[in-house]
Amino acid sequence: MNHRSKWIDAREIAIIRQLQLQRAISDAAQARSALDAEHARQREIEAAHATHLDAWRSAAVRESLSPVLLANCSAAVAAIASQRDDAKRSVDKRLAEMETARRTLQQGDRLAASARQRESQAEKHHRRMLDEYSMIDLEIRIALSGAHR
Repeated sequence: MNHRSKWIDAREIAIIRQLQLQRAISDAAQARSALDAEHARQREIEAAHATHLDAWRSAAVRESLSPVLLANCSAAVAAIASQRDDAKRSVDKRLAEMETARRTLQQGDRLAASARQRESQAEKHHRRMLDEYSMIDLEIRIALSGAHR
């Protein structure tokens, strides 16, 4: 493999790594957006849970305690508590996905930087070889022109 081919290969790898990095950035942004949406959903459910608890407490302290009302409030609190637990699990899942996306992004950044560095080294080496070949060619021409005199 000649030096130009090595340089071209290094450049193509750098381009691929840059595309992979852009994909990782996009994936991380999507993971962040999903996490933000789950956090918003969790806050809404927490607020609804607090409202249901307040209604249950209000029903529980009334003078004329209605067993049916208390049972309905208890069922509503249990249902919203289940939703709250589901929302917590969803947020935890999204946090894990965000962490995975962050690690992938960091790895992609390192790989892209390494590929750019390798491309730069290969280009410099290729240019040095071109300069060396040019000097050899010039020396040969000078030697040949001196031999004909």
